[in-house]
Amino acid sequence: MHQLKTLLGRIATGEGWQLETRQAIQIQTALKKSLPLELTHACEAWLGEAKILMIACPNGMYASKLRQLTPRILQQINLEGVEVRSIRIQVQAGRVNPSAFKVKQVMISPPEPIVTQIEQLSAKVSAKPLSRALKKLVNTLRQK
Repeated sequence: MHQLKTLLGRIATGEGWQLETRQAIQIQTALKKSLPLELTHACEAWLGEAKILMIACPNGMYASKLRQLTPRILQQINLEGVEVRSIRIQVQAGRVNPSAFKVKQVMISPPEPIVTQIEQLSAKVSAKPLSRALKKLVNTLRQK
């Protein structure tokens, strides 16, 4: 009965939640210091069971970079005062973070004088494979 009262008292005062919140803030601070900006926006981290830091990322490219940075992440998190035994990286395909950077691919055709110069160069080149490649490039650029 005494344990139940103690537990209810902790829940009422928010003691456990304060600790978890403080650790979450320390983890986020450490990640901001140890990761490139693109990774901090695209990934999410939390402290799991057995003091394992879990980091979720949207694809294998992010996971690969995170694995390279694991020693730096561990060092920074320990400096922030959070005890972490290991890091586990999870790829969660389709994961989209609303604050992640959106990169828009823009395709701009070069000016016509440049395309004409490429065409003239293709006529002067004696190597057939290079000449054909340049002609294909000119055709592709003019189609856009």
